[in-house]
Amino acid sequence: MSTEDFARPEEFWVRAKNHVLNIIPTELVEDHCSTLYSSWSFFTVGMSTSSALDHQRLIHFLASVKQTGYLPPNGTAPLPDTEGQQGRLWPDLPFFEPTLTETWDATLRDQRDGVPYHGLQEWRNLNLLAARLSVSQAHDLKLLAVRALRDVLEEETVVTAVMMEVVDMWLATYGYWPEEMAAYSLVIRPYYDQPSPSEGLTHPQKRVSVAPGKLAKEARVDGDDVGPSRWRFWRSRLQSLAAGNAALSPWALSALSHMAEI
Repeated sequence: MSTEDFARPEEFWVRAKNHVLNIIPTELVEDHCSTLYSSWSFFTVGMSTSSALDHQRLIHFLASVKQTGYLPPNGTAPLPDTEGQQGRLWPDLPFFEPTLTETWDATLRDQRDGVPYHGLQEWRNLNLLAARLSVSQAHDLKLLAVRALRDVLEEETVVTAVMMEVVDMWLATYGYWPEEMAAYSLVIRPYYDQPSPSEGLTHPQKRVSVAPGKLAKEARVDGDDVGPSRWRFWRSRLQSLAAGNAALSPWALSALSHMAEI
């Protein structure tokens, strides 16, 4: 590695990403776990590209790591005689989702140096990767959909086209999920708030905990779950953005097209 690589960090990270992706043959993923030695390095590569093909190769890699790596049942440590065989691939694999969330938050809020994209572009790429991981059922990351809508629509922030693209992507991909939670909250949950719930109903466990942002709180959206008031607040914000900003209007209208009136 030459001194020119450090002088041009953007080129260095592009070359590093290409190197990693090019040496992950789909039939020999297990032999390259040391290349992506942790979930953090996995996300570092993932945030540097939005390519569906590149992300698919990472998803295949993750599926192989989960199959052959260290993810013992019930969170217990591996036995001493098996640690050398299965305990050294990705020791942080049980913390995959928290690592993604921390990296995801950093790309949205922190200044980052030495990477080809800065801030929102990295955040967009990680959202795309998270959605693709969820769609492929490699890892359930739908919770990030609610977090993304909270950070874009519920906080006092300057909304950009990149941020609206991510909102539209999540609603198009997983809008049915918060919509189902909101509808469940409106129609079914009251039965379970009674001392003796009606027989024959099955509690689908649709609760999610994502604290409302400042604007949502001011609009009296209370509770950390996705209920009717939060869903309606999102619709109201998108309607305002569609009417008041020509650059954001196409994304906002597209996002609204994926939202039912509740």
